[in-house]
Amino acid sequence: MFIAAPYEKEVPLSALTNILDAQLISQWKGNMTRQLRLLVLPKFSLETEVNLRRPLENLGMTDMFRPNLADFSSLSNQEVLYVSRALQKVKIEVNESGTVASSSTAIIVSARMAPEEIIMDRPFL
Repeated sequence: MFIAAPYEKEVPLSALTNILDAQLISQWKGNMTRQLRLLVLPKFSLETEVNLRRPLENLGMTDMFRPNLADFSSLSNQEVLYVSRALQKVKIEVNESGTVASSSTAIIVSARMAPEEIIMDRPFL
């Protein structure tokens, strides 16, 4: 885990977040030395959910999201399937015992077309 805060208490956190990027963090990490310190943090928990559709499509994985192009015939020969949603959920808990991080990914597969519904709400033979 990487923790950063302005050195002076009066400086708002936004002063740091406005300049923070991967290059700056990499620079800070390169300048760090190992020293024994006592760090006091409040307990906290963070949880977020991300829709993975756009990142996967940016990687070229587009057909699986399109009902007319997806090919999951090796999974089911009865229904024509496609991926309707791809989600990732991440949770981080920090407490006196340490840090626990967990993540889960869900791929929701749907049928191209639901079968036609016939409701027999009248007398039938």
